[in-house]
Amino acid sequence: AVRQAQSRRVERLRSQSSSLAQHCTATPVKLRREFLEMQLEFAQEEGDCSSCETCQPLVQEAVLKPADCSGSWRRALAAGAALALAAVGVAGAVALRSGTFTEPSETQGMGDWIGLAVEGSPYQTYAYAAWSDPIKAGNCGHIRIQPKTGTTPKLETATIRCTEADGFKTYSFPAGIFEIDEQMLVPRKVRIIGASNPNAMSDPTQSPDWTQQTLFLATRGVTDYHMNYCYASDMVRTRVGFVLDSYVTMRDLSYQGVDTIRPDDNNALCGGAAFETKGCARNDCSTDVNNGGSDGRGSVHVTIENVRLNDYYFDQDKKKVGAPIDGNTQCEDYQCCFCKPNGVRSTQVGIWIPESRNHRGTRHFFANNVVSRSNQADGINLHGKVMNATVQNTHFSNTGDDTYALW
Repeated sequence: AVRQAQSRRVERLRSQSSSLAQHCTATPVKLRREFLEMQLEFAQEEGDCSSCETCQPLVQEAVLKPADCSGSWRRALAAGAALALAAVGVAGAVALRSGTFTEPSETQGMGDWIGLAVEGSPYQTYAYAAWSDPIKAGNCGHIRIQPKTGTTPKLETATIRCTEADGFKTYSFPAGIFEIDEQMLVPRKVRIIGASNPNAMSDPTQSPDWTQQTLFLATRGVTDYHMNYCYASDMVRTRVGFVLDSYVTMRDLSYQGVDTIRPDDNNALCGGAAFETKGCARNDCSTDVNNGGSDGRGSVHVTIENVRLNDYYFDQDKKKVGAPIDGNTQCEDYQCCFCKPNGVRSTQVGIWIPESRNHRGTRHFFANNVVSRSNQADGINLHGKVMNATVQNTHFSNTGDDTYALW
C-alpha cells in the first residue's frame, strides 16, 4: 500500500504542467516542503540528481539538506534529530532507515538540518560560505555578507571587519548566527573575535542575550551509532567544527553542535570537538588522515578565550540529559549499549588536542573562561605530545564521558 501510494504521488509530480523551478517558486511553503521531499525521493529512485540542484534553495527551507541523492539523506535524520527539529518547530522530518545493517558510509549518520535558518527565525543567520570563504582565501578589509534570514535586528547586510598587523589577520564578527557545515581549518596567524563575551563566570550557567552574541551553528550532526566516523577518509566532511592552525585565537564567541549520539567507533575518542588543534584523525595516528585537511603537525600558540559551547539549545534539551531510553542499555550482551540517539544537541568534545605527526607536538596552548553545557563525549581532552598547556577558569557540565582528560 505504501509503494502504491508512493507511485501515485510520483505520477502526480510527473504530471505537473509547470516546470520544477516554477513550481518551487509558486507553491505555498507547506506544499513546497512536501513537493521537495517527494521530488528528492523521486530523484533518488531514478538516480537523477538534477532535480536536487534545481530545488536546492528549498532544501534549507524544508530543513532537509541531503549531502547527495544516493540515499544518505534518507538516513540523515534519526530519532534524536527528529526530536531536535520538533524542538525548533519544524515538523515533517522523517528518518527512513533499513531494518538490516549495512556497512556504514562516510556520510551516513550525519543528520543535516539548520535549526535557526527557518522562516520566522528572530536572529540574523549567515551561510557558511559567505563568511568562511574570505577567511580561507586570506581576504582582509570590510567583508560584507547578506543574511539568509532573521528579523532581529532588522534584516540587513552585515560587515566582518578585518585588520592586518604584524602578519596577523583579525576578523571581528558582528552579532548573529553563522552556520558551519564542515571541519574548517582556520589559517595560521588568524584571530576570530566575536561581538562580546558570552560568559559571566560568577554564574556560568546563565545564558547570554543571544541577540548580542556571535554564535557558530553546526548544520550537520552525528545521528547514527554505526556511522564511519574515526575511520573516514575525509574529516572535513565527516566532522563539523574548527581546527586551529598555529598562532590562532578564538575569542568572545559561542558554538553550538548538533550531534545527538556518540558513534561506536569513537568510543576510544578520536575527536569531533568544537575546537581542535592540528593532528591525526585517529588517536594513534594509524592512518594517514588528518583532521580538517591539515598537515597533522601540532599547532603552537593557540588561544581559546571567552567561549561558550552547546548552550543555545540546552534549555530545550536539558530534560533529555540522563533520561532513560528503552533498550539503550543492553551492554552486557552488546546488543545496544547507548546505540540510540539521546536527543541532546552537542559536540562530541568541547576542546580536543589530538596526537600529532611531528615529535614536538602541540605547544603553548591557552584556554581561559570557557563554558560548556553538554557534550556527547569528553569536555576538554589533551592527548599525545602536549607542552606548555594552560586551562583555567572553565566550567564543563553534562559530559558523556570524562570532563577533563590528559593522556
